[in-house]
Amino acid sequence: MSTALFAEKVLLVEGPSEKVLFEKILENVYPTYELDGGYILDVGGIKFKPYVDVLKGLNITPIVKTDNDLKSKRDNKTIFDLIGIKRCLNLINDEEKSIEPVEIEYFENDAQGKRVPNNKVKKQKIKDKKLELYVLFQDTIEHFKENNIYLSKIDLEHDLNEVIGDRMEEILGSNPINYLQDHKLLNMIELTNELTRTDCNNIINHPLFESLRKLVPNEVD
Repeated sequence: MSTALFAEKVLLVEGPSEKVLFEKILENVYPTYELDGGYILDVGGIKFKPYVDVLKGLNITPIVKTDNDLKSKRDNKTIFDLIGIKRCLNLINDEEKSIEPVEIEYFENDAQGKRVPNNKVKKQKIKDKKLELYVLFQDTIEHFKENNIYLSKIDLEHDLNEVIGDRMEEILGSNPINYLQDHKLLNMIELTNELTRTDCNNIINHPLFESLRKLVPNEVD
């Protein structure tokens, strides 16, 4: 944070895997981004608000890249709060907007007729619901972008797979998303070590990585 205080624009990310990836991309397409006032800061989680408030108070532009998270309620595991969208609303002080939770049914009857969770179904249904919500809240998400807040469709790994999925399979194997999400930092380093300048250009020029592009001049290609 102390280094970020000397920047003009700070990209806030959730963890070290995002930071490693983004630094690799900028190293290839615009290695002088820090000299020109840019900085990437890993906040170590999802508590962006204190960082955003401090940076804005110092007239430093904060840029946020965060996941489209859902979280089940403790007393009802099939009801999920839209915590990713709510997080973004909080960053623009718009928490009064009513965001209702959603239901995702993933319990099935076992051989004895007992209701049990099907974790494979749960994972797929949560993914599908996030994509559905990303479309449903498109106007709100565009408003986030106007405030330099960028919400993933699902998460960083899925965003990345949408841009360079073939290259990820070439480098990491047939299921690169799961591979990246297991030992995230170590496996992200493995991926970034193999990324070419073309890969990096494809990523930074894709709409899903507009947050990163905020740290480079428009003429970079």
